[in-house]
Amino acid sequence: MKARGKLVSLLMALVCLLPIGMGLLGFGDSASAATPEDITVTLHKKKMDEFPDGGIKNDGTVMNELEQYDPYPDVEFTVYDVTEDFYRKLNATGNETPTQYREKAEALLKIFALSDVTNPDSKIKDQKVTNTDGKAVFN
Repeated sequence: MKARGKLVSLLMALVCLLPIGMGLLGFGDSASAATPEDITVTLHKKKMDEFPDGGIKNDGTVMNELEQYDPYPDVEFTVYDVTEDFYRKLNATGNETPTQYREKAEALLKIFALSDVTNPDSKIKDQKVTNTDGKAVFN
């Protein structure tokens, strides 16, 4: 009976140590981000004589309230990869709490401009002109 109790205790100890061992070996570390092939961005350019009161918050979904406006064709958009410049400016101090860092990132998003980018012409990734429906599709 004592041998059975020791065996059960040993098995329970191994079961308890298993998650630690798997963490040390890297199992379960399978987070991944979307790859550029997974993302399609469609810009809709619309003609507006007056803007809606209070503006419209862009939540990334199709907004039916904009369907009443006519499309605006032949508008050129240029996509720049400014990732390095943005994070260089964002991480200038690096001593923030996670909440402060998020607030700093949101504030920087509001003021970050192409003038903050080093050699912007070298960072052009794509250019599109809106079609007759006022759409420019980037993959």
